[in-house]
Amino acid sequence: MASAAMPVCAMEWTRSIDLLDKAVVYSAEGPVVADDAARLLALIEKSRGADGRPDVVDRVFSRGTRVRVRLNSNGGNALGGIQLGIVIRERGFDTVVPAGAACHSACSMAFIGGVSRSVSGLYGIHSISPGQSAPTVLPDQGRRLMEETQWLSSNFTLYVREMLGSSEMADAALQFGSAGVKLVSDTELRNWNVITIASRPQQAYSADELSTIDCASASKAPTVKKIVCNDLGFGRSDLGITRALKTLGQRIDMKALNAEQARWTGYRDNCERLASAPPPRMGPNGQVIVDFQTYGRVYGQTSVEGCLAAAYKLRLRELEALASYYAVRDEPVAANGWHAARP
Repeated sequence: MASAAMPVCAMEWTRSIDLLDKAVVYSAEGPVVADDAARLLALIEKSRGADGRPDVVDRVFSRGTRVRVRLNSNGGNALGGIQLGIVIRERGFDTVVPAGAACHSACSMAFIGGVSRSVSGLYGIHSISPGQSAPTVLPDQGRRLMEETQWLSSNFTLYVREMLGSSEMADAALQFGSAGVKLVSDTELRNWNVITIASRPQQAYSADELSTIDCASASKAPTVKKIVCNDLGFGRSDLGITRALKTLGQRIDMKALNAEQARWTGYRDNCERLASAPPPRMGPNGQVIVDFQTYGRVYGQTSVEGCLAAAYKLRLRELEALASYYAVRDEPVAANGWHAARP
């Protein structure tokens, strides 16, 4: 474990290396302040050598390295939280709220900047509010403060929609108000797309909701099963595939489609081959035989995730396109206009 720290007066930033998980971890503890984005960037630069290159541990992890921002904060400066979240997303970092930690208010804004996001602790939201010490003595000051709050609330909603693809989290925060903190349930974390990885059973889709993989039993492809059953993005794609198959089953003979779906499942499970590099083969004279199909390939969980992402993305697009085609074909205008009559 290697670490470095920056002197702070509010949120404390530290950097560590998780050798087991091949991850660089930036941990943040305490209130969010306005310049936390700049302070994170400064800590990143501090880890580079005199030549500007990453340190030796980062170079060892040059392939497949994950960078995580671990958060534990009860809130702070709202604009600082948004700016921190933007930097996290631009850098492609993941965000984590570990067990025993909390991420409330401005911290929740920073958290959703993560590309991959998981919550094992507490996650709380509320609407934007002026500080208790905000000047409201003069009418003009009060009006400006209200306008600034409205402006920030509007941008908060736009920011949440940009990061999560939906404004549900922002809508719930604004409806809750600024008094206290609304703790977000595991179901809300999943349904609002706040998290992408289920770290508790209550956050995951139930086994009977996922039709293409059995998350409740042992699997011949353990890495594939672990990723698909815990990654909520794959879970949503799986639900989409289930809906499309159900729609198609009402319109076409499913025998051929079921056979095709079985072949797709086999392809999906075969992504397991990328979990670990195959052992080298030895020739009769003791020489190592290089398989040029695997030479230079990167193995591990990241490679399996990439294989799965392509399989799920294309299969879902294919089935949804088929469902859309048959839905249009069955419309009276199309059925009676340019499609041949069906027996």
